Amino acid sequence: MRKAGPITVIGVIALAIPIALAANVLRVVGLLALVSAFGTSVLETVLHPLSGVLSFLVAAGLLALSSAVFSRLFHSRAVST
Repeated sequence: MRKAGPITVIGVIALAIPIALAANVLRVVGLLALVSAFGTSVLETVLHPLSGVLSFLVAAGLLALSSAVFSRLFHSRAVST
C-alpha cells in the first residue's frame, strides 16, 4: 500500500462532508418513504438502526473509492536511475 499524496488527502477531506450529507439525506428519504408507506411503527424496528449502519458503510465506501480515484489520477511517477 502506498502513502497517499497531498492532492489525494485534500480531495478526500474536501469530499468527506458532501458524501456524509448525501448518505444521510438518502437515509432520511428512505426512512420517510417507509414511514409514509407503513406508519411510524417502522421506526421502532431494526430498519431504523440498520439504515444508519448502511448509511455509514455507503459513505465509507464512497470515501475509499474517491481516494482510489484521486490516487490513480494524481499519482507521482518515481523516476528510477
